[in-house]
Amino acid sequence: GEVVKGVVVVLGNAVDYFLAGVHRLYIDACFSSDGWNILVACFLDANHRIQPVGFRLGQSESYVDWYMFLRQLYEAGLHAASDLVIYSDRNEAIRSAVERVFPECEHTPCSVHIERNIQDKWNHVYPPLRKDNELGITVLNAMIECYNNACIAIDEEECGDWLERMKTCEVMYSGDDDSHPMWDYIVEIDGTRMCKWKFNHLMERTSNPIESCMSALCRDLNGLGKTRAGSFFNRYRMVLCWSLMCMKKRVDDIRQGLHPTERFLCSVLPVGAVHDREERTLRGVLL
Repeated sequence: GEVVKGVVVVLGNAVDYFLAGVHRLYIDACFSSDGWNILVACFLDANHRIQPVGFRLGQSESYVDWYMFLRQLYEAGLHAASDLVIYSDRNEAIRSAVERVFPECEHTPCSVHIERNIQDKWNHVYPPLRKDNELGITVLNAMIECYNNACIAIDEEECGDWLERMKTCEVMYSGDDDSHPMWDYIVEIDGTRMCKWKFNHLMERTSNPIESCMSALCRDLNGLGKTRAGSFFNRYRMVLCWSLMCMKKRVDDIRQGLHPTERFLCSVLPVGAVHDREERTLRGVLL
């Protein structure tokens, strides 16, 4: 018989909702204990709530899986976002797929993942970070502080000043003016410095919203369980329940009247038409 290798679900009403706000999309994936993977895309609405846009159930997190998922999002309407910003851990498969499907977007790496990678790099270049290596910990923390200040600098001159201070920290630690492998590694990380951003990020530097989604999908319906312990069907059930819950919250908001922070949407989005469709969708699923 036929073998199912992947299923993609995109919520059209959520796409409309996404297009009405600031176009920041968060993507990530998690795998289940029986080998299946769930790729998820979400965004933050005007009330700072996490809203799912879609998900893909597949056998891996390969380039093909990410390409197929992102292509479906593109065709569902995300191509209309000319100022699209995508946040992810920017692994090779994600990066290649994003470049293929959304070549004009601004693909921003999560700052938390970057700091983890910087720590790993340090452990390969200098004595490992341990309790007895207090100097190394102090120097790395100072370098990361300089790097973060460079990322939020208001112009390239200020950014360059912070990067030079970061180099000075490493040179003082290594004692070699001509060798600064950590600095060389960090300055090559692109997409993190606000003074070079083209689109509106609302100063967001992490992929925390999608990480929260991953945390929810690692639990069962009672909120129990631990990371990566869930089976495929448990994850699938959780992602459906989570999507329905978000839809219900949006419908309830409309029934009760828009929140003050959402009123700006009235000028750019035909709210009634979108949410009528959403309510019909929700009603049909629940029945």
